[in-house]
Amino acid sequence: MNFKELREEVNSALDYNPDLAAYRDQVSRVLNRHYIRISTQYPWLFLQKTDDMNLKAKVEGSAGVTAAVAASNNRLVTGSGTSFDVSWEGQTFIIGGEEYTIGKVSSTTVMYVTKDIPTTTATTSWSVEFRRYALPSLCSEILGIMSRADDRGRLMFIDRRKEEGHYLDRDTTGDPILFIEDEHFMARAPIEAPTLAVATSSGATGTALKNSNEYEYCYTFDFEGIEGPPSLAATATTAATGDPQITVSGLENTRWFDPSAAALANSGKEKHLYRRDKTNSGRWVRIATLGSPHVGFVDDEMFIGNSGESQKLDVYNHDDYVVLSSHQPIQHIRAWYTASTDITVEIRFSSSVRRMQSDSDVPEWPTQYHHLLVYKSLEDICLKHGMIGQSQLYERRASEMLKAMKDKWLARQARQFVRRGFDDNLFQTERWGTPSKA
Repeated sequence: MNFKELREEVNSALDYNPDLAAYRDQVSRVLNRHYIRISTQYPWLFLQKTDDMNLKAKVEGSAGVTAAVAASNNRLVTGSGTSFDVSWEGQTFIIGGEEYTIGKVSSTTVMYVTKDIPTTTATTSWSVEFRRYALPSLCSEILGIMSRADDRGRLMFIDRRKEEGHYLDRDTTGDPILFIEDEHFMARAPIEAPTLAVATSSGATGTALKNSNEYEYCYTFDFEGIEGPPSLAATATTAATGDPQITVSGLENTRWFDPSAAALANSGKEKHLYRRDKTNSGRWVRIATLGSPHVGFVDDEMFIGNSGESQKLDVYNHDDYVVLSSHQPIQHIRAWYTASTDITVEIRFSSSVRRMQSDSDVPEWPTQYHHLLVYKSLEDICLKHGMIGQSQLYERRASEMLKAMKDKWLARQARQFVRRGFDDNLFQTERWGTPSKA
């Protein structure tokens, strides 16, 4: 069932379906709450994913490979004879004997750090150390790490308490590789909601907006390799005639004040702008990426081509669509030891899910268990309205279906088999049950 059908099942059971946006949104929130919680509460087989992680060797300057800090912006680092990589975001940049966190890599020769560096001319005395690795944004729990490229097989993953006991310092060398859980990081959300102004466009080559349609806009920050939670949403309705146009303004200026230049300078912190067709219950789709000095955007044309650092996505290329996901702290892990060459490992993890947004969104569950969301939602709604008997009825139905779902789709743990003795005299007196899941 899709999101709309799930809401209709809830309303049908209650025999109550007012045409009110507030009520529809309430049912949607209850459904999403149980969908996200149940999905992450257990290591479901159908939500286990694998992803490759590239362990990076230390990058260092050398003859002809230099880095320099701009005099006009002490957080801007330019390179020569090297190729900066987006995988450096969030890692440690060392120059002049001091350490800095890399916030954004804008190109192969330009990157920004999170605090100002004393002005430095081109030097070969710089390096990038990879001290932590971000897990996939939807990872809720690591289930296993395999090193298949060098035939090491399954690698050990330990918690921070055990690492403290063994004192696995990163400068301690060795042959084995293991991983240690690290901190969870989450970027802040923008403080203010965007401001919207409705108009019509005279020069647009087609428009992605519809007439007399209500749209919502929000934006997020992207820095240190992490996208933060969204801002508050702003809503506007397009004009009834003409080519619709909505001007988005009031976005937070993410530049920083450089005292050495006595002026605002680019920080590299990008803003991702999202739009949602509220009239048709659409999903949040990223429509533009804006650089740190950009505080506005004109939403009218369908095609890529906005000037400056603004990047607009092509609505005809659906593979470009980036959907606003459920934001949560991003867990990082550390590797011990750090290899002298790049190594690719495979991570198997239990995935969380994105909240359902559009009416056409379908839960990432086996179809026969979609009704579990209906029962759990009815349990909450009936309890809220004082229908205790009905709430308990749906609670029992939900418990039975959840048990059936766990019996079928929970991760297969190692099964315990009890072996009987070889003494024939014990054969008639001992009873052995059927082996079951642990």
